[in-house]
Amino acid sequence: MDKTSKVFDDKWTYDTLPRGSRWLLRILPTRWFPRLHHANIEARTAYLDQIVQGEIMDRVRPHDNAIQNIRLISVGAGYDVRCSRLLSQYYADHDTIEMTAYECDLDHVVRSKQKILDRIQRRRPQSRHPTLIPMDLNDLNGTVTQILQNIILQDGNNNNNNQSTHTIFISEGVMIYLNQGVPSGLLQLCSETALQAGNTASFCFADRLENVPGGDREAAMLELSRNGWELIDFCPKPGLARHMGLARLL
Repeated sequence: MDKTSKVFDDKWTYDTLPRGSRWLLRILPTRWFPRLHHANIEARTAYLDQIVQGEIMDRVRPHDNAIQNIRLISVGAGYDVRCSRLLSQYYADHDTIEMTAYECDLDHVVRSKQKILDRIQRRRPQSRHPTLIPMDLNDLNGTVTQILQNIILQDGNNNNNNQSTHTIFISEGVMIYLNQGVPSGLLQLCSETALQAGNTASFCFADRLENVPGGDREAAMLELSRNGWELIDFCPKPGLARHMGLARLL
C-alpha cells in the first residue's frame, strides 16, 4: 500500500486479499509490521523484479533484432503474483510476441493459489495468469523431470509463430526448503531441458544456492557453471535466501 516503496505493485498483492483483510490492512498502524523482515523481502522482490523484467525486454527489444517468445517458469512460486503482473502488463503493451507463464508448487499451495487468482480475476477482469502445476520439487528424478520436459518441449512445439523461445526460470526462497542435492540437481535439470529444446534461457534467483557458503561469488560461479549456467550478476544479502543473481546458459 506504500506507493513510495520500490516494490509497490499497483495493489496487485492487495487485490489477492479477502474483503475483510483488505479493510483490516487499511487501519493497521504500519509500526505493527516487522521492519527488518519486511526490508529483507522488499530487497529480494525489487531485485528479482528488475532482473526478470530486464531479461524480458532484452528479448522483446534486442540489439540484434533476434526477437524471441518468452516463457516464464517459476519453481516454488508460492502466493507471489509476479507472473500475473508481468503477463498482464506485457499483453497490455505488446501483441506480437508470445509470452507464457507456468508456476509450480505443492498441490495444496496450487489449490490455494488458484483461489487467489480467481479473486484477482474478479477485481481485474483484463488480467492474465500463469498455468498452475502441482509439483513436489524434492521428487526431482520423477514428476519434476517429466513436468519440466512437458512444459518446455511441448510448449515449444505449440508456438504459433516461427520465433525461438527464451525460457526464464525464477526461484525465490524455495531451495532453502529442499532436500540435500536437490537444489543443484534442479539447476542442472533446468539447463539440460532448455538445451534439449533448443532454447536460450536465464535463471533469475533470490534463494540459497547449494555448496555456496555466505556470499562467496567464486563459489556461486562454480556451483552454477558445473550445472550448466554462467553467472552474470550476483548480489548476496542477509537472510536465509541470501543469494540473489542472474545466470544464463553456458
